[in-house]
Amino acid sequence: MTIATKIYTALHGTQVGSDDYGTKYYIAKKPSINGAKKRWAIYKKGWRDASIVPPNWHAWLHYVTDDIPTSDSNNIYDWQQPHMPNMTGTPLAYFPKGHLLSEKPQAFSDYEAWQPDE
Repeated sequence: MTIATKIYTALHGTQVGSDDYGTKYYIAKKPSINGAKKRWAIYKKGWRDASIVPPNWHAWLHYVTDDIPTSDSNNIYDWQQPHMPNMTGTPLAYFPKGHLLSEKPQAFSDYEAWQPDE
């Protein structure tokens, strides 16, 4: 976050909530020209990945809903799992079965070269 963002947020924003990752969500004190109030998020220091925004906050940021998410609205249904950010490029990245990186490479000792029948 730059100093300009800090100043803008202090002058024009009101914090409406935060999530489990420490991201804080703000709404503008005054509506813009089109009548909607600007919404934005400020990530916890060190995080710069938008995939850490949970789905309920993402919907609020993009004006899908006007309801400000609460901590108990994270998992609405029993089958929903807790939100997990994009793990691409980390040791926890997902690789489907059959992907070269999904299994540990086998040693070359079990390799048998093909021999034609004579």
